[in-house]
Amino acid sequence: MTRSAALWGLFVASAYVAVALITSSVLPVRLLFDGEEVPIPYRWVVRPPNAVNASSDAPLPGTGQLLLPPAGTGGGAVSTGDGQATIIFVRGAIAPRAGETSATIRLTPLDARPLGRLPAGTEFDGNAYRIEGDYTVSKQPIVVRDTVTVILRHATLGVMVLRLTQGRWEPVEDSIHLPSFQVVASTDRLGVFAPALFVGQRSQRPGLPWTAAIVITAGAVLMTVQPIRRSRR
Repeated sequence: MTRSAALWGLFVASAYVAVALITSSVLPVRLLFDGEEVPIPYRWVVRPPNAVNASSDAPLPGTGQLLLPPAGTGGGAVSTGDGQATIIFVRGAIAPRAGETSATIRLTPLDARPLGRLPAGTEFDGNAYRIEGDYTVSKQPIVVRDTVTVILRHATLGVMVLRLTQGRWEPVEDSIHLPSFQVVASTDRLGVFAPALFVGQRSQRPGLPWTAAIVITAGAVLMTVQPIRRSRR
């Protein structure tokens, strides 16, 4: 009985790791945390033909006001209504201006595909977002004097943030991919941004996990049936 219990414990541990590898390589979810992470359907401006986990709802824009000195710090965060895009200004990132007490920040979802040419080997994994800001009174564009953080939710497996520059999309060098279906990038200017992935990334499927799943299932059956047969004997 001790040996059977040890073998069963080893099998369960191996099965747990194998299932985690299978789901992480095939589905954009993480099952190693407390409970399952279910992705919220993505809201597209124009749903692409190969869209998965897509919502029929339209994406929401975002608007917010940040207070400037002396009433505020010129820092803060503004997000879209659906949380698919966020921009964070550190303290003092917006330059003060005489007669201005606040700045208005706007995030507008756009269809990324007609806006510019993609870098070779990449494809969009979400909407583009135009991020812009004006001084509230004069309506003049704000002056950004420090880096700001752009956070974009991607639809499936996005790994980078692209920035539109003179009709071409360019990767933001310090893009970071987060487990929470988001890509983050720091930039020294506002503009139009979009999440992206590498071509063929969605279709990558390792061959081992499904074989491992079959082997694990067969092993579970054998290890369950064997002790029962022995006890009956």
